[in-house]
Order: sequence, then structure tokens, then C-alpha cells
Amino acid sequence: MVDSKIRKQLIDLISQHFNATELERIYIAVGLGYDSLSSGGVQDRAVALVEHQARHGRLPALLKELKAARPQVNWPELTDTPADATRLHHIPHPQNPNFTGRAQILQQVADTLSAGQTTVVTQTIAGLGGVGKTQVALAYCYAHLDDYDLIQWLNADSEPGLGEELMSLARRLGLVPANVTDQQAAVQTVLHWLGQTSHKWLLVYDNADQIEPAQLTRHLPRTGHGHVLITSRNPNYGGLGQVLELGLFELAEAVDFLFQRSGAAIDPHPNPPPGRGRELAPSPSKGEGWGEGESLERKSKAWQEAADLAEALGRLPLALEHAAAYVASKSSSFAKYHALFTERHNELWQRAEKPERYHATISTTWELAFDEIKKTPGALDLLNLCCFLDPEGIPLDLVLQIATLPVETLHATSLRPLQTAVADELALDDALGALRRYSLMQRAEDALTLHRLVQAVARSRMDDELRQNWLETALELMLKNWPFRQNQMETWEDSKTLLPQLIFVAGLAHAQKFETERAATLNGHIDFYVDFFGNKRAALPFSQRALAIREKALGPDHPDTARSLNNLGYLLQAMGDLPAARPFYERALAIREKALGPHHPDTALSLNNLAVLAYYEGDFAESARLMRQALAIREKRLGPAHPDTISSRESLAVIEAKLSS
Repeated sequence: MVDSKIRKQLIDLISQHFNATELERIYIAVGLGYDSLSSGGVQDRAVALVEHQARHGRLPALLKELKAARPQVNWPELTDTPADATRLHHIPHPQNPNFTGRAQILQQVADTLSAGQTTVVTQTIAGLGGVGKTQVALAYCYAHLDDYDLIQWLNADSEPGLGEELMSLARRLGLVPANVTDQQAAVQTVLHWLGQTSHKWLLVYDNADQIEPAQLTRHLPRTGHGHVLITSRNPNYGGLGQVLELGLFELAEAVDFLFQRSGAAIDPHPNPPPGRGRELAPSPSKGEGWGEGESLERKSKAWQEAADLAEALGRLPLALEHAAAYVASKSSSFAKYHALFTERHNELWQRAEKPERYHATISTTWELAFDEIKKTPGALDLLNLCCFLDPEGIPLDLVLQIATLPVETLHATSLRPLQTAVADELALDDALGALRRYSLMQRAEDALTLHRLVQAVARSRMDDELRQNWLETALELMLKNWPFRQNQMETWEDSKTLLPQLIFVAGLAHAQKFETERAATLNGHIDFYVDFFGNKRAALPFSQRALAIREKALGPDHPDTARSLNNLGYLLQAMGDLPAARPFYERALAIREKALGPHHPDTALSLNNLAVLAYYEGDFAESARLMRQALAIREKRLGPAHPDTISSRESLAVIEAKLSS
């Protein structure tokens, strides 16, 4: 390398001994256009020429031409200390042949880094473990090999380790002897050199998860003709430069990756599969295609299977890598892997080996983060609760309501630390900050989000008792805060917001075979709300689930079981399936007559419903008989002016009019 004094001496001598025409010949001799570097006078062009040749390690060639043109000039001798850094790249990972998508992200990185002309520019790529931060940094390096004289990849997982990496760079550049042991001095030496050299450099600080920004700052060049690229789960690097928070794959990127990485081939076509939106249209792939004889239907099916798997995996690149590697190694299919993942994802993850270009597997990638957040009171408990809520948008107000749950009815050991944290605004901020520090959770305005695979891994770390405790806590939180009242329109919008949470908790309870009366009540709430707003088919599985739970938890002859029987019969009738509705109504009536007596208002309700069913079946005589029984009970037990009594009286009038017509 040539120090700044020698470069200045060369510039001065060129300016003194060459006019514009003569300097143009020198430009041409070294393979440059005269106007390619500068449009100024001889002095400006001399500066541009020397600095360009220095950056690209071509000063010896320039000096040879200068000596030939002006042999009488006392030209300086070039030294070679430290070693020539021209194209002295150290990237320990090979280029990823399966890197897919991320074009916009790479352009953002390039735009940010290229914005700085005279100072060090720092760009941080932050995000959840497994989202592909290292892959983006690696792709940027290989795409810009010719733009830098030196690219150095540094493992930044600890401060001592980073110091050792920089000391190795100092040795490689010849800045310190090979046997040097003073790490701090070596680091300062190489940082000083980076600040002084005219060569253009890029330093990649990869996996800066455990090291804090203040610690990393001590290992960054403050000046120089270079760029710094940091990858970290920690998004709090804004003080050092731009932070780009890397998100999940887009669906098209995820599907393209699955096909490319697994070796499966798909012949691209411009239209989406039948009945699907354009976001599922196949994108070009490097596969050889299906062949002329394959049908569009089969191609569409393959695309859809890949898309379904990608969504099940949350479009997380690391999870997609696991899936594609399995499909490739087992000659399997996306549909088969999807089925295995649904039933046995823990086993799949435990068997998986660490992908070559990732720091860990799905099973281990968040282990350290889980351990670290334990140090902040309430953080792990908050994560545990949110692992049993819909991850796409957890209302912060809902989480705050955890403080109002009675611990004596739940599990105080699990619940009290979280109640303490949410009751104190500063403590809650600390807990949320710890989770965000490792990108395990994000907060946007008044909602929290986390990746579904973070949830799955965190739940898998719990023993059966702890998992049931948190599920029960989430369930009670839903029941306590469900606001829906049929005759109060002001509750409808809040209920709509909370409905996804109820559905998610009910789904987990079903998967974990958590079959209590409280779980049945939760399913009943969902059934009633969804039915009330007209989606009866969507309400049906919740109605069926509520009945199945009550039959098991309370017994087949319990009055609450009769209520579920009645509700399911009503729903089936409303859907137009009258034959299916009848046995549920009849069972409900039999239970109520036996458990509550023949004159109970609930017995009257079952008689009323059977009467309406008989009417729609065309058996008007039977309908009238049942309705008279219902009316008699209601008049006696509820009174002649009660709304239910009036309803039965009016219904009977309609039925009798039909009989007499």
C-alpha cells in the first residue's frame, strides 16, 4: 500500500511536469478515458488519477508510464507496507446458489451504503433469528465484489471474539507481526489503517446479537473510505446508522425458494391457478419444467401445495430451508412435509441439521434469546402468555387485563410475576424492550406481534403442566374480556377485534385436548357471535366442539349439555338441514324433562323449537301440539306478558291458521 505522503508527492510531480495533452496520454496508457474521473484542470485530474490507481492497486503501472514519459524526474519509490489489499476479500461463506428474492432489500442496502461519499456509512440489518439477515449480507458482498478493494467478514457474536477477528485482519494486512498478542493495540492499528487508506473497504459484522451497540462501537472505524454492514437481532442500532428491519419472505419469494432449494421443477405460467388470487401466480424458476405433457391443473396444484406449506411455516427462511432440505433428501413432496409438520413438527426440527449458511436450527435458533429474557422480570412470562394468543395482533389493552384475573382461580406461581410487570408501566416497557432486543416480539402502536414459529418453539419448551397453566390463563382472559352483547351495538366492534383471539385460543385448547366447561363456553361464544353475523357454516365446528366437550366434561345428560344440543340443532335448522337438526332437539328435550322437569322454561324452549321444526317439515298438526305445550308452560311459569310467552302465542296463531287453510 502507498501512504498519503507518497500519493501527494505523485500528484504534485504530475501537476508540475505534465500539461493537459500530455496527461491525457498517461490516462490512455493506463486504460482510462481522460474525462472518466474528473472534468477539472490538470491538478484535479492528477488527484483523480492517483487516487483511482491507488484504490485499485495500480500505482506501479501508473508510475511505469510516468517514468517512461519523464525519466529525468526524481519519482518516489513505492513501498509495499502493509501488504497490497487489492481484492483482498475474506468471505468465509460460499455464495448461496439458492438465494431467492430480496431484490428490494438488497437495493435498499446498496442505496444506503452508496449515499456516503466522504465518511464511513453504517447499515444494520436487524430481525428475528432465522429471517435471513446473514444471507442478505452475503448476497450483497458477492454482488459488489468489484466495488471494494477489501471485503472482510467478521463474526461479531462477542466482544473478545470480534477483537480476535480484527487482530487477524491486522496480521493479514501485515500491520502487526504474526506473533502479536496485544489484541487492543492490534485492533487500534487496523482501525487506524482503515481510516487512512485510500482503498475502498467493506466490513461485515455478522451475528452481533450478544454484543451491545456501545461495545461494537469500540470496534468500528470512525473515518475512512469504507462501509460497515451489521447483522443483528437487536434493532437498537439506530445510533450507529441506518437500521433496516428485515421481514419475512413475500409469498412468491417463499414459493420460489422452496422449488429452487428442493430441486423440484415448475414450469412458470403467467396466470394464477384457477380460483386463486394473483399473489399465488408462479414465478420463474431455474427448474427444467414439467414437460409439454403436464397439465395446468397439476402445475397449479404443485404451486398451491408449496404456497400452503410456506404459509404454515410463516414464510420464515430458516424454516423453509429445513422443509426444502427434507423434501430434497427424502424425495418427498411439499404436501407430505406439510402433513408431517402439522402433526410432528418437534420431531422434524429435532432431526434437522444446522443449515450451512445459518447459525442454528429452528430448535436452537432462539434458545439463547429465551435464556436472556429471563433476566428481565416479566419478559418470559409475557412471551409465554402471548404464545397462547393470536400472534398477528395482540391488543396491548388485553394483555394489561391480566392484572385483573383472580390468581386464586388460576396458577399464582405463573401469573403473579406477569401481573406485577403489567401493573407497572416502566416494568412493562422493560419486559417489552427485552423481547424486542432479540426481535422475539414487535410492538406497533397498541398491538403486539410475534412469529408463530417462535410461539411453537416456546410452547415446546414447556412441560405439560406449564403449558396447560398458560393455556388456561389465556382462556380465562378471553372469557373475562369478551364484550359481545346481542342488543348492545356498541359492543359489536370491540367483539370483532377480539374474535381472532377467541378462535386462536379455542383452537389451541382443542389441539391440547383441554376439555373443560370453560373451553365449551369459549366455543359457545364464538358459535353465537359468528352465527349472529350470518356465517352459519363457519359457526358449525364451534357449536359441535362445545357439545363434544360438554358431553365429555359434564356427561350426556347434563342440562348444559342439553343447551349445546339445542344450539347445534338450531344452527343446523338455520342452515336448512332439518333432518339433522331433529335428533339434537329431541335429545335436548329428553334431558330437560328428566333433569329439570316437564314444566321448566328450558323444557318449554325445547318444545317451542321442535314445534318450529315440525312446521318447516310440513307437519302442522304436530307443530301445533308441541307449541300448545310450550305456551302452557310459559304462561304458567313466565306469565302471559313475558316476551317468550308472546312469541309462542304468536307462533301458535300462525300454525293454527295454516291448519285451517
